Order: sequence, then C-alpha cells, then structure tokens
Amino acid sequence: MDSQQAPPLRSRSLVVRTLHNAIHRKTRSSTFCFFPIHHENEIKEKRNRAAMEAFVSQLFAAVSSLKSSYAQLQIETQFPFHDKKAFESADERVVDEFQVLSELKRRFVKGEMEINSTPPYMTVMLSEVEEQQSLINIHVVMLRKLQMEMQEKEAKIVYLKRKLCKLSQSNGAMEKKVLNSSVLEGVRFSDLNLNHFEVVLDYGLKSIRSFVKLLMLKMESSNWDSDEVVKAILVTEDFTLYRKDREFKAFELQSFICREMFAGFSDRSFGAQKEENFPGESLHRRRFFFQQFQQTRSVHQNPNSSFGKFLKSKYLRVIHPKMESSFFGNLNQRTTVESGRFPATEFFEMFAEMGWRIWLLHRFGFSIADKVGIFEPKRGSRFSPVFMESVTGDVISCDGKVDFTVALTVVPGFKLRRTVVQSQVYLHSPETPAC
Repeated sequence: MDSQQAPPLRSRSLVVRTLHNAIHRKTRSSTFCFFPIHHENEIKEKRNRAAMEAFVSQLFAAVSSLKSSYAQLQIETQFPFHDKKAFESADERVVDEFQVLSELKRRFVKGEMEINSTPPYMTVMLSEVEEQQSLINIHVVMLRKLQMEMQEKEAKIVYLKRKLCKLSQSNGAMEKKVLNSSVLEGVRFSDLNLNHFEVVLDYGLKSIRSFVKLLMLKMESSNWDSDEVVKAILVTEDFTLYRKDREFKAFELQSFICREMFAGFSDRSFGAQKEENFPGESLHRRRFFFQQFQQTRSVHQNPNSSFGKFLKSKYLRVIHPKMESSFFGNLNQRTTVESGRFPATEFFEMFAEMGWRIWLLHRFGFSIADKVGIFEPKRGSRFSPVFMESVTGDVISCDGKVDFTVALTVVPGFKLRRTVVQSQVYLHSPETPAC
C-alpha cells in the first residue's frame, strides 16, 4: 500500500513548486514592466523641454542678429556717400538673417527641434552669447551713427558760419551803401547839421560793438580770465562791486576801446598828421575836412596816407603785444603794421573797419564845427539827462527823482558849437526803491 501512495505525494509537490514559480515569475514580470515605462516618459518630456528652450534661444539670437544687421543697413542707407561695398555687404547680411529665421520656422512647423548632436544646454549658452554679441554690435552701430551725425552737423555748422560771414559782409556792404547814399553822397556842405553827425556816430558805434564781441570771443577761446581782463583795464575803484556782472564786463571793454579810439579826437590832426598844414580860415578848414570825409570812401587806403598813419597808431595802442600773441600765437600782424603794411586777416579787417568809421566821424565833426570837444563824465557824477544817456535804459526811480550815479562812461559825449551829443554811461544806484 505504501508503494502505491508515494507517487501522488511527489506529483503534488511538483505541482506546488510549479505554481509557486509561476506566481513568483509573474510578480517579477509585473514589477519589471511598470517602472521603465514611466521613466522613459519623463526623460522624453525633459528632452523635449530642453529642445524647445534651445530652439527659443536660437530664435532670440536670430532676431537680435537681424536687428544688428538691419541697423548696419540703415547706417549705410542714410549715409550713401560711404563705400558701396559696405552697403552691399550689409544688405547680404540682412538676407542671410532672414534665411536663418525661415529655417527656424520650417523646423518648428515640422517639429524638428533637434538637428544636431549638440546638447541643448550648450545650444542655449551659445545662443545667449550670440544674442549679447548682437546687442553689442547694435550699440556699436548706434555709436557710429551718432559720430557720423555729429560730423554732418559740424560740417553744417561750418557751412552756416561761412554763410553767416557772407551775409554779414553783405549787410556791411549794404550798410555802407545806405550811409553813402544818406550822408557821403546825399548831403551838401551847406546842409550839414547835428543829425548827420549822430548818424555817422551810430555807424561808428556799431563797428565798435562788433569788434568788442570779436575780442570777447577771442578771449574765451584763449581761456582768458574775464575778471582779470576787466580788472586790468578798469578805471573805477569799485571793481569788486561789478566783477560778477557779465553785462558790466562787456561795457567796460567797450569803454576801453572807445577811450583809446577817441583819444585825440578834439585835435584836428587826430594824432596822425601833425605835419600837415590846415587852411587858416575857419570856413576853408571845414570845407577841407568835408572833402576828406567824401574822399575816404573805403577802408582800404594807402598805409602812408593820413588814415593809414592813424590806423597804425591806433592798432599799436589798442592791441597789446601779449593780447595778440595769446590770440594768434605770434606777433606777425603787429610786425606787419609796424613795417608800414596792413595784414590781410579777419581780425585786422574788423579793426580797420572800426578805425575807418571813427576816422569818418572825426572828419565829419570838423566839417560841421571848427572846434569839436569831447567829454567823459567822471565816476560818481550824478546822472544828468542833458549830458548823459543810460546804456541800460531805466534811470528814474519810483518817486520821480533821479538818484543814479555814473559807474562807467561807455561812450564819450561830444560838443559841436553850442550843441551837445549825449555821452552813454553805465549807471549805478546803491539803494533803489522797489516799484
């Protein structure tokens, strides 16, 4: 009986082991299949995200490169006078950048985010470098544009200055023509009066103011200290009272020029022709000066003439050697004047024009009166509307009383016969009532 029951036990044991192995294998198989599928999805998602980031970086870099190339093309378009090859090269770069953008569009549409074996993070870094380089190029292009615009504006400034100079010369010629027609040619000796003298005086003062402006520009360009200049030529004692007044500085310089140019005005020779014999009779002398007034029609005179000698003496007196050396770096103009010749420079031309107009005023003054006096109100003198005229305008206080005093005589006054031409003064009032 025992021998008959043994096989079933072995058979049962074999079945149990078979079932156990089958269950265990299934369990292991289930564990093996579930986790790898989930992991592959994460890797694929990260890869797609990295590829998209790299693609976007390439897109931004391409757009920046296009902006840089287009900016360069604009420069070459706005300034076509430059190299033609540079314009064609800039145009080709713009076309190339559009082709890059077109390729990126095609890749995006077809989903081809990765076209090479370069890791996405490397693509991002390279794209960022390219984008920054494009931004730098844009700034370089803009800097070049600004430099070219500055050069263009500087050239325009030079052109406008030349045009202004021509217009000024034209206006000066027209002004001379007006003066000639109204005084030099239009007036007769028997019709001379004080109004004509005032016209010629205004004509001369315009030239003085123009020369003063030129001097101030020369001083600024030569880095002169305007306070020290005013202090050197100031005749008043209260320098500290006016040194910060820019208007006063201009008037003081004009006052200095007037003092020097009008020095000797009361003398018939005007300090230039003492060897000349004037007619003895008063009427003949007046006619003699009127003829000289009419004959001196141009500033371009013989240096050995009466006017030439006058101009030489005034130039050497007004223009200090240190001033000329500072303005021009040499004393060539002074040397030329001392040798009896007139230098052909803009600076001397303006000085000669000023001297010529004052010379005309002197000749015209002695054509009206046999004696011409000149007066300069002293500093501190009370303002008198009969003998003075304010260069700044207001001279009356609120209560109607004149309480201004003379701080500076800018233009001297003149006495012809019994008539007075007012001096022009810069006034000062320490305590002016509020209006």
